[in-house]
Amino acid sequence: MEQELKNLETHALKELEKVQTLSDLDPIEIKYLGRKDGLITNIMKRLKDLPADQKPIIGPLANKTKITVEQAFQDKKNAIESAEIAKQLSKEFFDTTIPSKIREP
Repeated sequence: MEQELKNLETHALKELEKVQTLSDLDPIEIKYLGRKDGLITNIMKRLKDLPADQKPIIGPLANKTKITVEQAFQDKKNAIESAEIAKQLSKEFFDTTIPSKIREP
């Protein structure tokens, strides 16, 4: 299971590198972190079935993997959103030197 966790983390991070849009990000996030059928979620559910001597080893590793993947997804999401905002702002021009209109009551 230890190797399985490492492989999942590696595959998730590789898939994240390829993502360019938010619509591409969601299915990958569900694949790994989904509540019902997420790959990492399923491993977390199987922790209770591990022998007592393996729980202290695999448990922290599973938590670390989950946190790493969640953080990577959040970072990628923020990067995509920032890029989209920057792209939109580069298309729009706002002249700050134009005087504003005076409103009459």
